Amino acid sequence: MSRPDVKRDADAFNPGCCQAAAAADGRPTGCPSPAGPLEVVEDKVGTGSVDFWGISFSPSSTEQGPMEEAELARGITILQACWAFFDGVAARVSPEMRKGPRGGGRDRDRIIRHTIRVESEDFAKQVGLRIPEEGALAPEALRRYREDYVAAMRA
Repeated sequence: MSRPDVKRDADAFNPGCCQAAAAADGRPTGCPSPAGPLEVVEDKVGTGSVDFWGISFSPSSTEQGPMEEAELARGITILQACWAFFDGVAARVSPEMRKGPRGGGRDRDRIIRHTIRVESEDFAKQVGLRIPEEGALAPEALRRYREDYVAAMRA
């Protein structure tokens, strides 16, 4: 992908995440950020997953060291805003969703379940949490898991 493509795609970034980040920063929701135009600071080749959902599993050189406390606090605030946004969408989307052009896709509950399981069972390992299979699916368990996740990030 060329640099103009990267900038164009970043400017059209998922509006849900953008709104969550804006709300976490205490500014009106929406994009782009008042920080100004996007500046590419590193070219990084990701895995095939970046074409579908954006996680490269290959952190940039700027993500290797410890974070400053203010940066960590902002990141946690954005994460919590994203969780709240996800929960809000999950609560208002109908259980049955329109299938894709070939009839594929998941219904709402399977998407929610998949998202929570991947985060709690896979991503959580990166901060030292071990969550039993399906251990964060119940509402109270999800709340506890998220609290533990944030505490582990701060540790």
